[in-house]
Amino acid sequence: MMDIILREYQRECLNTILKKGPGGYLIQLATGLGKTIIFTQLSKYIKGKILILSHRTELVYQPLKYIDCSKAVELGENYSNGEKVISSTVQTFCRRYQNFPKRHFEIIIIDEAHHSAAQRYREIIEHFCPNKLLGFTATPNRADNIRLDNIFDEIIFERSVKWGILNNYLSNIHCKSVNIGYSLKNVKLKMGDYQEKLLNAAVNIDKANEAVAETYFKYSKGQTIIFCVSIAHCYNIQKLIPGSKIIDSKTSKEDRKQLIDDFTNKKFRCLINCLIFTEGTDLPLIETIIIARPTKSVTLYTQMVGRGLRLYPGKKELLLIDCVGSNSLNLCMAPCLFGLDLHSTSLEPNKIDSNIFDLSDFVSQEIDNPKSWIKNVRNVQLFKKTFGYDMHNVNYFLNPDGSFTISFPGFKKIIPAPDKLGYIQGKKKKYRLQKVFDLMYIHLVKKHSDQIMLWDLDRIKRWGKLKPTQNQIKFIRSYYPDYPIWDLNRMEASILITKTKEDESE
Repeated sequence: MMDIILREYQRECLNTILKKGPGGYLIQLATGLGKTIIFTQLSKYIKGKILILSHRTELVYQPLKYIDCSKAVELGENYSNGEKVISSTVQTFCRRYQNFPKRHFEIIIIDEAHHSAAQRYREIIEHFCPNKLLGFTATPNRADNIRLDNIFDEIIFERSVKWGILNNYLSNIHCKSVNIGYSLKNVKLKMGDYQEKLLNAAVNIDKANEAVAETYFKYSKGQTIIFCVSIAHCYNIQKLIPGSKIIDSKTSKEDRKQLIDDFTNKKFRCLINCLIFTEGTDLPLIETIIIARPTKSVTLYTQMVGRGLRLYPGKKELLLIDCVGSNSLNLCMAPCLFGLDLHSTSLEPNKIDSNIFDLSDFVSQEIDNPKSWIKNVRNVQLFKKTFGYDMHNVNYFLNPDGSFTISFPGFKKIIPAPDKLGYIQGKKKKYRLQKVFDLMYIHLVKKHSDQIMLWDLDRIKRWGKLKPTQNQIKFIRSYYPDYPIWDLNRMEASILITKTKEDESE
């Protein structure tokens, strides 16, 4: 058993968990901040039994090295026999949970809690009556439309990638994007992300594979991991990078361990995989990650990048290379690590080459320009459709950090970005985002009904289809003399003027 010395924030997280009463709680810790170490230490402070649920075999065994009490694995031919801590996959335990009394576990821990909305997790959770249900995840937002609010009551501890870097617990990131020549035009979506077979057909092509290899030789430094779409994609790229190795789902446990050891000892420099190293693998010496697997999933993207965020002696920063093509505007790319939405800006996806903090500042500035302001109406409607909120037709502006602004002459309010459970932190308590939208609408109707033409989208759209007024044209030309004013309608002109006046007043 190794000697565990907790970092300050890990002790704070552990104490927060122990102080909470019965309930379901979500803990968000960026990959590399040691969530496994935190939840394994709970066994030292509680008398009851603990169940750890994971979705992959590798994650079942990982926590055991940090636990110094009786422990067992429920997996395959392995069964528990009254041990204090049990670790199991959800697939296995879904077939065995009825062997345990409802109150057998004082605490149930769900590792990688973004998976917990799946039906198998729900069956296990509903069977037991633990004192605390704890979910640990690396992704803090709801960008993937994962409904965890039906499982957990509140988020009780958060430490983001940005926080980890600023406090010297995670590696800094240099972000780069390279156009490798694929097109995602005909790739349909399934459950919010690209269908794998169609994605493979679009990306696993000679032109793109050659560009990935060229990107590796031209830009990579140190130990490098390349994420691919499929096993076939892995092998096609490997042919173009002599000396590289592949780990895929068919690689045996023994061969996988040997390959990881050889990679760690720098016997070869490039490791190619198909979503094997998204969760639970500790390879801190990685200096370059090449994302050749396009995704719209913030969770998946964050997990891939997380493999390279750990610190390592002599490692100055992580080089993160996003491989993009045409129709790539809605891809998850480096800005999403800081909760920013790239497709809300006019920034071209293949023009990224900067430190992540500089990129973050640039994206925030880019969204604050006339072209992005006009696009914002569509972004709000997409948010409404994706998450199913009733926004009461209020003309909100969606900011790059996920917050909302409603403004018109004499009035301006900002609704903060909701957390992963859809809550907004008020002065004294948290509110559901839907409740905040409801309250804002009631306030507008009661206090600003005389200005409804300025905040109600239906009213705005009626007059907004007309050509801009002479006064609007005069105002816009005075601030943006080169702007194509005749491409605008009256509503779009109004958005430009309102945002310009807001910026002047700040």
